[in-house]
Amino acid sequence: MNIVLIAAAGTGMRAMPNKEVVIASNRYFEASIEGDLCIPKQYQLISQQTMVLTETIRKFLLVPSIDFVQVIINPNHSKLYDRMLSQLMHSTRVQSKAEQREGQMERDEHREVSREEQREQSTNTRILLPCFGGGTRQESVYNGLKALRGIAPINVLVHDAARPFVSDTVINNVLALLNGHETGKQPRKGDVDENIRSSEKENIAVDVGLSVIDSLRSRSGDNIDRENLYHVQTPQGFRYETLWRLHQQARNDRFTCSDDIALCVRYSVPYGFVEGESCNYKITTRYDINHARSDYNL
Repeated sequence: MNIVLIAAAGTGMRAMPNKEVVIASNRYFEASIEGDLCIPKQYQLISQQTMVLTETIRKFLLVPSIDFVQVIINPNHSKLYDRMLSQLMHSTRVQSKAEQREGQMERDEHREVSREEQREQSTNTRILLPCFGGGTRQESVYNGLKALRGIAPINVLVHDAARPFVSDTVINNVLALLNGHETGKQPRKGDVDENIRSSEKENIAVDVGLSVIDSLRSRSGDNIDRENLYHVQTPQGFRYETLWRLHQQARNDRFTCSDDIALCVRYSVPYGFVEGESCNYKITTRYDINHARSDYNL
């Protein structure tokens, strides 16, 4: 079983529009966070009817090998999430009708209704009830993993909500390498801590990154070798039990980090590597929001 954890609990302050834009956006939805009207980046619109998080979730729902989607949200964003979910359900219905018009579904009226109902039901049942995040990304992911204890998936992918253009190629490559198939680059070996070792023989973690192609130079004028450098992306993949134990160990050690592969580095757990894509960028600033709107409308 493969489950994706989508980290959507952040406030995304750098992507907040100015007051005038926020008020204009209020014709779509309202939010009151910390006494001020503001819209976190994952709930920003990249089209008139599509939020960033809507598109992010949709990308994973389109991958058949993803069994469930678990979204981690800020408790203050519950109304925004509900609106996003309603929007997502509507978009799946519209897409299904478009497929019918293009002749990709059978023309029999009763069969069309049946297929559409099946698709909508499948979408609904694959999105688990959201869980609440914590004060940091690391704490939020821990809460997400904890929410999955009763399901006990084999693999878990951890993805940033603000990366709405991840491709099915990247997602499938991560899962393939995680399951020991030939794709991407080979695992980075390390002396695995016996207390954290996975029972699986193959890759127990997979990182995603975009190789650095520009020349690198320090401010002091030193040239930096870019051969082994890459920009970290998500989704990062893990054996669920391995990542759960890594997070527990980190909590015991009071070790904090900004992404989950950093836990593998900390505790000498080997991990594989899959090349990312330039389109899989993370929305952080207002410039990124505008960039995403242009990309979505291409």
